[in-house]
Amino acid sequence: MRLDLEEYQFTIEYIRGKENIVADALSRISIDELKQIQLNNAEIKICTRSMSHKMKNCSDQNINKSIMNNKGKFCIDDRYNENEIKINCYENKNDFKIPKMKFKVANNEIINLKVYSKRKQVLKIDISNFVYTDDDMLNLASTSCLAVNEKLTLGSILSMLEIKADSQKLRKIQINNNDDIFNLCNITSFKNECKKYLKELEIWIIKVPKNIMNQNDKISLLKKYHDDPVLGGHTGQKKLYAKLRSEYYWKNMSRDISTYVNNCEKCKLNKPKNKHIEPLQITYTPQKPFELVIVDTIGPLTMSTYGNKYAVTMICDLTKYLITVAIPNKEAKTIAKAIFDNCILTFGPMKKILSDRGTEYVNEITSELFKLFDIEHKTSTAYHHETLGSIERNHRVLNEYLRSFINESLNNWDEYLRMFTYCYNVSYHTSFQYKFTPFELVFAKQPLAYEFILSNKIDPIYNVDNYIKEIKFVLQKMHKKAQEFLLISKNRNKTIFDRKASKNSKNYFKINDTVLLRNENTNKLGPIYSGPYIINDIKESNVLIENTKNKKQYLVHKNRLIKCNK
Repeated sequence: MRLDLEEYQFTIEYIRGKENIVADALSRISIDELKQIQLNNAEIKICTRSMSHKMKNCSDQNINKSIMNNKGKFCIDDRYNENEIKINCYENKNDFKIPKMKFKVANNEIINLKVYSKRKQVLKIDISNFVYTDDDMLNLASTSCLAVNEKLTLGSILSMLEIKADSQKLRKIQINNNDDIFNLCNITSFKNECKKYLKELEIWIIKVPKNIMNQNDKISLLKKYHDDPVLGGHTGQKKLYAKLRSEYYWKNMSRDISTYVNNCEKCKLNKPKNKHIEPLQITYTPQKPFELVIVDTIGPLTMSTYGNKYAVTMICDLTKYLITVAIPNKEAKTIAKAIFDNCILTFGPMKKILSDRGTEYVNEITSELFKLFDIEHKTSTAYHHETLGSIERNHRVLNEYLRSFINESLNNWDEYLRMFTYCYNVSYHTSFQYKFTPFELVFAKQPLAYEFILSNKIDPIYNVDNYIKEIKFVLQKMHKKAQEFLLISKNRNKTIFDRKASKNSKNYFKINDTVLLRNENTNKLGPIYSGPYIINDIKESNVLIENTKNKKQYLVHKNRLIKCNK
């Protein structure tokens, strides 16, 4: 090819890519079409990539340019591709943000055309007194409508509408399906005219909703489109409004829909709602070790080789000293024996013990045990595990520990339970800002390190009386410091938690308010809420409620309640 070109004299000239439409046109022609051009001197219409981009930004103009010599002619046609599907007018739903146009027709003639946006006129074409400007003639001359000196047709009016709309930067316009223009032509003919004469402007044909005046008809429609399992499905306010607004209309329609949905009993009980979150309460902080003990049960776990399936965990609320006991079952007798043998007989009776409302703790056997040692038994609010937050957080650490050491059969967890207990008690605790360990706060010393045992060093000899006084002084000082650290930790946690608490929660619930109670541990398809209930008394974060049907009373936490309409 290089040798063939040497026979000719030519110069190489640079042409920018957007302007080099010849190369673009040549790249779109097949070999067979080139042969046809050479043999028959044929003319082929080609739409280049550059021209196709210009079509989107320019008005429709018939441009034919010859770009080759007489040996072959190529016509670059800038018109739309005949195979391209472009619909400028179609039926759609009402959109209040899109301007709406109205035709005025009298004596079978179009008088004017007005376009409104938010009830304000933004565009008007007066057909009866229409005067052409030079720009109008230039724009209309390129269309295939009637000449400008003849009577205006619908096509020419649509073309002028697009010109005016483009000056107002309008891309979409709506028109009601009962507009006066449809007395002159049907909707199909109007669509064909729009498709023929409009290029970028879209026209939506909107169905006019039926105006409902009768109150019984309104209620019937609300029941049909909200309660019906096929048409309604107990949808929310916005969906119900959108469903009804496309077909019907009446005054204060949105308000009526809101009232009906809010008072729907099935929606109240079966739809989740925003939870009410009470601010965190700072609980009592004990002053002495084992003054307050929190107890809980873990399980059921995998049956161990020793026949254990549960574990009882007890923690001192001041020192965070942990006691764990593996047990085969969680019967009242087993739980009571674990507390008596491993806590009371080792560290003495506690003043208070806190547990959940499980039957293993609330029964006659444990009540007799606590009564025997004058122990005050307190229980957490039902389904509010935050009351036992200290021991619940310990369970998380325990689970992480056991996952790291137990075998694949998961049946040797009780062998590592005592090891975890010791490891936890000799580790520095977060609540004490890593200053103390639970072991140190109970025994006033750290356990002997492994290196110290191997070194065979001799402990210093203390005077007994002085040693007791020293230990007592050290314990008092550490316990006071631990109490201060706990208060700091509780205040910090409250500050973080209260960020997501509900506003005005202090006076949110009042006596005699009607509320619904969130059901816990129910079937997935069961109702989310039960009720209604009446508030009889308010005790800080807990509320005493009464069922309006059977008059039973329950003490529940505020986080489980939501207000409801009467």
